[in-house]
Amino acid sequence: MVRFQVAPAQHNDQHLVQVETKLLCQRTVRDSGGHQEKRPVVITTVSLGNLTWPIELTLTNRDVMGFRMLLGRQAIRDRFLVHSGYSFLQSRKGQSKAAGEKKL
Repeated sequence: MVRFQVAPAQHNDQHLVQVETKLLCQRTVRDSGGHQEKRPVVITTVSLGNLTWPIELTLTNRDVMGFRMLLGRQAIRDRFLVHSGYSFLQSRKGQSKAAGEKKL
């Protein structure tokens, strides 16, 4: 078992949720700077738009990062097509913006 805290709102560290779940394994992960870190891995459910599915999630402290969580290639494989020229295409209501809109 592993116990950790999550701050679900991106810019709000005041509201923390404590989670306890089964530890799947520990995995060595290389970050964008090339540094290796051994991280706990858990299974959780992710929802994006109208889809919900289970993913493996590695746990690490991302307090100083721009985003609290990143979805990797394995998590979105066979579900989404990534277009590197576009950002924030999923609306808050679960409906995609028009393909021609581009946020810079």
